[in-house]
Amino acid sequence: LFACGFESGCLRVFDIERTSVAGEYRMFDKPLVSLKYLKDYLLTIAADGSIAVHNTTTYEAVKQIMGESGELVSSMPTCNQAGLFVSIGKSITIWSTNPLEIFKIIPIHGVKVQDACFLGEDKLLVLAGDMSLRTYSLDGTLVNKRQVIGIPSGQPKITPSANGRYIVFTGIDQVLRVTSNVIASRSNAPIILREYQGHTSQVKAGLFHPEDPTLFFSAGGMEGILIWRFNGTVTEERLEDDQALKTLSMPVSYTHLTLPTNREV
Repeated sequence: LFACGFESGCLRVFDIERTSVAGEYRMFDKPLVSLKYLKDYLLTIAADGSIAVHNTTTYEAVKQIMGESGELVSSMPTCNQAGLFVSIGKSITIWSTNPLEIFKIIPIHGVKVQDACFLGEDKLLVLAGDMSLRTYSLDGTLVNKRQVIGIPSGQPKITPSANGRYIVFTGIDQVLRVTSNVIASRSNAPIILREYQGHTSQVKAGLFHPEDPTLFFSAGGMEGILIWRFNGTVTEERLEDDQALKTLSMPVSYTHLTLPTNREV
């Protein structure tokens, strides 16, 4: 089974083997903008910030929290291992999953939030509309803020590696933009990005391999999935970060994958 949300606010669950609709559920009259599986539950978020939790056995909603009017959630909730997830609206809301309730609200004054994600177990990485990259502790304290240079206008998304040493910017055009060692540095100097081209259309999403931090997956609209390799051991502290970025490449054997069918994917 897999679930899909629609602009009508309807959640439909499809049976892959039978190629049929297994169930249809309507909790909201606003478009569904995010879906996320959390162990035994499916989390759905509507465009006004309302949240529903569905049991993945019956897909019936077991809890619902109504959002504030006009609070648009602009990206997929990101969960960390502690059972917290983050939603983006007029402010950043950190939720706990057991029970489902607000853990912390972090206001971002004066600018729109472009994207946010967890960095490890105890930090939140935020890209603000003024193109500043900010790190917050989970109690809402601003730890660091640095300006990012070289991002075209658009809706950029940020993807950090598991160890936080690399951050990839996607979602703007066909270019991957990468920076290194931002979080470890205490400098407030502007961040300058390196650019890598391989896609011919907009990069819709990016993801680091969960077990091999040297591999990065990027999905475009035309050529499918490309897999990039950082030609260095990014987990070694002694590695010169710049060295790995200069040699970031797209291995020929991994190029232009349209379906993740082999084991290496």
